[in-house]
Amino acid sequence: MRKIVVAMLVAAVGAVAAPSVAATSSETASPDQVDAQDREAYLNQVVCRRDVQVGSRVQRRRTCMTRREQIRLQNETRQSVGDYVNRATSIPLRDR
Repeated sequence: MRKIVVAMLVAAVGAVAAPSVAATSSETASPDQVDAQDREAYLNQVVCRRDVQVGSRVQRRRTCMTRREQIRLQNETRQSVGDYVNRATSIPLRDR
């Protein structure tokens, strides 16, 4: 049961994070390829993405944020999922 819950959670986070990575990777260079002097400008650049709304094939939601905010959100999401998985796997099973 725990494996199913963890797998569903990982799939949900991957579905949320994947569109932002796919949208930005083809449009611009990665942060490693940007010169050190341009890094600050790169991180402050505003990037918009369009996400499909759940339950609709037509409606899309536009989300705009800086690359710095995208990185922070991605790190917070990874930390939350890691905390949840660690907490879920540390609960002992009941004796049958």
